[in-house]
Order: sequence, then structure tokens, then C-alpha cells
Amino acid sequence: MWDRAHLSLLFCYYEQKQKTKTKTERVEETLKPLKSQSMVSMNIRDLLTSFSPSLDYLAISSGDGRIKIWDTLKGQVQTEFADITSSEGNLYAKPERGHLSVDYKCMKWLSLDKKKKRKLGSSLLVLGTGSGDLLALDVSAGQLKWSVSDCHPGGVSAVSFSALDSCIYTSGADGMICKTDPQTGNSLGKFRASTKAISCMSVSSDGKILATAAAQLKIFNCSDHKKLQKFSGHP
Repeated sequence: MWDRAHLSLLFCYYEQKQKTKTKTERVEETLKPLKSQSMVSMNIRDLLTSFSPSLDYLAISSGDGRIKIWDTLKGQVQTEFADITSSEGNLYAKPERGHLSVDYKCMKWLSLDKKKKRKLGSSLLVLGTGSGDLLALDVSAGQLKWSVSDCHPGGVSAVSFSALDSCIYTSGADGMICKTDPQTGNSLGKFRASTKAISCMSVSSDGKILATAAAQLKIFNCSDHKKLQKFSGHP
């Protein structure tokens, strides 16, 4: 028979279990409201997502030119950005319903600090567009930090980040890999990785090698851009 002592033990167990939940479990729980949103009816190909380095925030672009920032701990939208390329600087103003202001193709939330912190001030949300531009959004300030016009003619296909040398890597329809300074948006160099459009690209966690996928899968050394390996891909 249950008595007060048993109930106290049960409550203690429950509280301890809640405290020991992993961050991933908490993120999954708090994002359940997304499933009931109209997002489920959207084309999955238009949906872009990226977690902040600390996993406490989630950026979502659903193909309408708007970016929503979700607080994963509270399970609610913290803020929403509209036309971040606007010269007016008011990124919180919502465009007309259904208006596609920017055609985003990829996004990456990166940390400018080696330590993963909940504070948004030390991070950037980098976005690549279908027109080939590269944009960096300071989420905490609600401002466009910098932009690179026509970074990849034909469109940006992927964004990755190397914490080792603090460098943003991007790929595009032009078959090039571009390196960009995350603080200023200045070019740090580029090299040709393919004669065809690159569909996706990623830098290893240690920042030493880079993989690209097009008609062939290629592995490059990040330090000298030399090709290390090549595999057959999908023509």
C-alpha cells in the first residue's frame, strides 16, 4: 500500500529523472508543437533548419523568405525575421503573406566563440541564396552583419564551418569552394573542386578535410586544397 514515504520517494525519482534528461531529449520534447503547425503541409524540399551551437535555439526557413527562431527550452518562437537584405535595417517587419523575399538554399548556425554558450551574441546564422549571395545574420542584434554578393553564380548549395581556422566554407553551382572570414565577410580564397555543380559539401569536425558531392564524391585537404580521394557518385 502506498504511503507518504513511498510517494516522496516516487516524486524524488521523477524529479531526478527530469534533471538527468539529455539536452537532445529536452529539444525533442519542446519541438513537439512544430508538428501541429502548418509546417507539416509544406514542401520538405523548401524547409531549411539549423540548430545553434548550444542546441538551445533552432532556426527554420520554410521557403517564404522568413526565418523563425525557436527557443528549444521553452518550446516557442522567440523571434521572426523577414527581409534581412532590406536596407532599412528593420528585420522584424513581416513581409506580405506568401511573399518570397529571399530564396534561401542553405543555412548554418556557427559559433564565433570556441566555447558553446547559450548567449546568441557570439554566434552567426549564415545563409546561402539561390541567386548566389552569402548572408550573415546576427540573431541577437537582429541585424545583417555582412553580405557577399554573387559569391557563387548560379546559387549557393551548402555552407559549412571550420572552427580550426575560423573559416566559412561554401559550395555552389559554379563548382567552386569559397572561404570566407566569419567576422568580416572578406574572402579568404577559393578553389575549384568540380567542373560541375556541387550539390552538397561538409568540413570534418577537426577542420582538416573537406568532402564535396557532385557527379563524384571528392575528399580534399583543407590546408593545401589537394584532392585526397575520389569516389564514383551520381551523374
